[in-house]
Amino acid sequence: MIVTTAAGISRVDADVLGAARLDGAHGLRLARSVELPMAAPSILAGLRTDSRFSFTGAVVGEMVTGGDGLGLTLTSAQHSADVTGMFAAIALLAACAVCVTLFGLFERRAERASTGKAPNDETGRALRRKAERAERQRPKAGLTAKGRLVRI
Repeated sequence: MIVTTAAGISRVDADVLGAARLDGAHGLRLARSVELPMAAPSILAGLRTDSRFSFTGAVVGEMVTGGDGLGLTLTSAQHSADVTGMFAAIALLAACAVCVTLFGLFERRAERASTGKAPNDETGRALRRKAERAERQRPKAGLTAKGRLVRI
């Protein structure tokens, strides 16, 4: 997470930082109002990735070495053939996975806020340009007053 945060802050546009400094922002105010909002997509991507790894590591670690968490609950329910206990532990793990997936929604919102566009806007724009080019290259035809077909 530290690496993605540092990468996000280092990728902040120098022109934006210069403009903020001209407006009088410096130090903590510059970090709070310019650098962190523009680095938010990278920070949230790091949070999403690291939280997935931490949940996985915690559950697997508890299953292997023992502990008082979901890993132990899942393993003991498996060994005692307690189907309801296993499904309860799996449902809790699925709820944790859904919470981690919500980081992706916040990440998209932060990307939209920091750049003014959605992450996949470039692809949509490229497809629209390609369709417009194909439309321009298509031969056009029309009818004259006498009903003859002619190229325009």
